[in-house]
Amino acid sequence: MSGASSAPPEDMLQPGGTRPADLARVEVMQDFGYVERIEVILQEPGAGGAPRSRLGSSLQATERTKTRAAPHLLRTVGPVWCRNMPISDEKDLLSLETDRPREARQRDPEQTRQEILDVATAAFAEKGLAGARVDEIAARTRTTKRMIYYYFGSKEGLYAAVIERAYGGIRDAERALQLDALPPGEAMRRLIESTFDYHHANPAFVRLVAVENIEEARHVRASATIARRNADVVATMRQLLERGAGEGCFRPDVDPLDLHILINGASFHRVSNRHTLQAIFGRDLRDAAVARAQREILVQAVLAFLRPG
Repeated sequence: MSGASSAPPEDMLQPGGTRPADLARVEVMQDFGYVERIEVILQEPGAGGAPRSRLGSSLQATERTKTRAAPHLLRTVGPVWCRNMPISDEKDLLSLETDRPREARQRDPEQTRQEILDVATAAFAEKGLAGARVDEIAARTRTTKRMIYYYFGSKEGLYAAVIERAYGGIRDAERALQLDALPPGEAMRRLIESTFDYHHANPAFVRLVAVENIEEARHVRASATIARRNADVVATMRQLLERGAGEGCFRPDVDPLDLHILINGASFHRVSNRHTLQAIFGRDLRDAAVARAQREILVQAVLAFLRPG
């Protein structure tokens, strides 16, 4: 294939400027996210003057447009001039409508994207960036590998989206607390409990953070969204500490980032190391009663640290 204009490239013409019988102009246009429109036009007539197509009888080789829902993105959209198109390329074009069931093609694109992220989150948490495979992720969804590349561009892009959503989840939980409406001591308790509970209920988040640290946080560094939202949570902690200090509830010399690391570190460690801790000490940290007791220990430890004097 080569880039197209309204006339075939000169190097694809026969001597004298005539067009070969196997030369066709193929129009490929992206439409509505996962719908491709394929148009075959300006074909050389075959026997009896009827248009003939090397792209298969289902396209009818006419100037009429066929629209197919396609979990496949041809990013170099046409038109393109084709000659002696290999069978594999023909099948790529003609099999678009069979890559997924028709009802799956009519699903909401955002729903499809979120379902891909759900499965990818589990895969990356289990196997890391290097070990997870896009074809395995596709096999566990109702989409295709090509559709995943359409939404996310690459495996790295998919992983980056998973990491961004993972951090967004805990930040959303914190935002929902409405701490400004509570007295400082109660607000701090609520924040500690929420942080502890989120880690306890979302071991995949803990594993993803561990994976991203193995990757030396290069995807976190590249995300302006993660940077902004994490800056917001430190700002929230600062405002809470200042409000508590102003009301005489908290000591005035506490660094908000240090306190954030203390609370998240304790919450994270008991989940990331739960298997080794159970193997060594025989205590199941997933047990609800154990979790409640450890959460209260963390709350009391932080509140005691913050107490003035």
